[in-house]
Amino acid sequence: MMEMLPYYKIRVICEDVKGNKKCVYTQENLSKAEAKTDIEKIARTIDKNMLNDSEVERSLIYLKKNETEIRFHNIKTKNLHCKYFIRMERYSLLQLLNIK
Repeated sequence: MMEMLPYYKIRVICEDVKGNKKCVYTQENLSKAEAKTDIEKIARTIDKNMLNDSEVERSLIYLKKNETEIRFHNIKTKNLHCKYFIRMERYSLLQLLNIK
């Protein structure tokens, strides 16, 4: 049986209230099936860690085809605290040639 090539990577991007985006986690060299299951695991981990803070509450989980968005807001003020984007991205052909 032919082995699946690692075409995918996962990026977790955090956007704060001011709109500043920062890549907080990257996982590379994944097959498509591994990437899909890892997105779910990462989303659960982020949710669990953020809900440990008593001032923050989850407001929305938005699922797209290759992206999951999780929004958290402040309990007291109801203002947006931060957004997490978990993206599954495919390597370009040039990047794949550099991997091997």
